[in-house]
Amino acid sequence: MYDSVKAITDDSDLVIVGTVANQKVVQDIDDETDFTLSTVKVITTKKGDAGDKTVVVRQTGSTKNQTAGAIMKTGSTYLLFLVHSGLSGDLASQYYVTGADAGIYLAPATAKAKAQTGTATEQDISGETFNRVNSDSGDNLPATLTVDEVPAS
Repeated sequence: MYDSVKAITDDSDLVIVGTVANQKVVQDIDDETDFTLSTVKVITTKKGDAGDKTVVVRQTGSTKNQTAGAIMKTGSTYLLFLVHSGLSGDLASQYYVTGADAGIYLAPATAKAKAQTGTATEQDISGETFNRVNSDSGDNLPATLTVDEVPAS
């Protein structure tokens, strides 16, 4: 449970704004649990190193078999607080959302439209207000957040 933006930022390895470019559902840990893997094209990085400007975010469940939280959508732009997966092999480079789905904020339609056309810039995103996807998670985080409100680390 997080009581501040600083606390969730401190617990995150990576804080980015990005657009979900594509997704796939896998059962790569066991034969029963769906994981949605979202390839996120990074627009800006607030904390950490996004490397080649795309990251893969793992979420437990899928749109068919949702077990917890909100699954991100292809084409949508998000402010994401992420932690390393802690998995081995090829899965080690993937990330989970910090605090299950506490670390997902959705961009408004204007930012989404720019991101889908590939024209979104850091300047476009810095003025946008992102909306918290799950306001019922029990965390004490703001309902809306701008990139500028994320503490520098």
